[in-house]
Amino acid sequence: MLSVRAVNEIVQHVNWSDLPRAIAYAKFPVEDIPSSRWSLVNRVIMISAGTFDARGLGQWKAVQRYLIRGARPLFIVAPQVHHDKEQVETKEVLKGFVSPVVYAVGHTYGDPIEYKEPAKKQFNTIPLALRYKLDLKGINKFFPVSTYVDESLVLADELEKQFFWTLVLKVFDDLFQDGRSRKDRLLVAELSALALLYICGRNVMYCGNHFSMIQAYGRDVRLSTLAAFMTVVKNVDKVLSAVAEISVGELS
Repeated sequence: MLSVRAVNEIVQHVNWSDLPRAIAYAKFPVEDIPSSRWSLVNRVIMISAGTFDARGLGQWKAVQRYLIRGARPLFIVAPQVHHDKEQVETKEVLKGFVSPVVYAVGHTYGDPIEYKEPAKKQFNTIPLALRYKLDLKGINKFFPVSTYVDESLVLADELEKQFFWTLVLKVFDDLFQDGRSRKDRLLVAELSALALLYICGRNVMYCGNHFSMIQAYGRDVRLSTLAAFMTVVKNVDKVLSAVAEISVGELS
């Protein structure tokens, strides 16, 4: 099960002051490294720690890198699965979560790591506008996708904010049959819209308190702060993935 220390450290060190930016940069990870296969929740935890590459001790040793003295551990969250072999077909049953320890690349030394150059991606608003019947007046048709490695942000204007806010509400309601009555609807929509603006290279200068909002949501649905955070980010991931499937493509 998750240790008390792991829960406390994760909650304390998530980038609550700018959670949408952490989500945006976590959504498009550096390819061909272990964290590219992590959940969005774990990549947000990693980005919040100020690194785009974190691995377990054995994974670092496999690439001839070793921990520096005083290296600080970073806790992530992994499902604890039980294989039920008594059924006709073996099924995986979620028993809970555990807290593996990883270390940031900046806390290691050894052979240099060659990272794959991120593919240049483009965000196309046209198919989104057609599918969800949105007005593109005053909105760019194409945005270069901003990543954690290469960012160039300009201040978002009100039309862009309104476009993405309206878009994610429609996507959320499409994804969840009970969308309009869900307690996390507005919170997921806000985080998704702000993250999309960052993904499109827009700085939103947001000063809200998402920590308090997630805590309040957790109280409403009787979840701990960490469980509420994981649930909300998981649903943000669904919204962003649905949008990206329609709108994000690589530039040749």
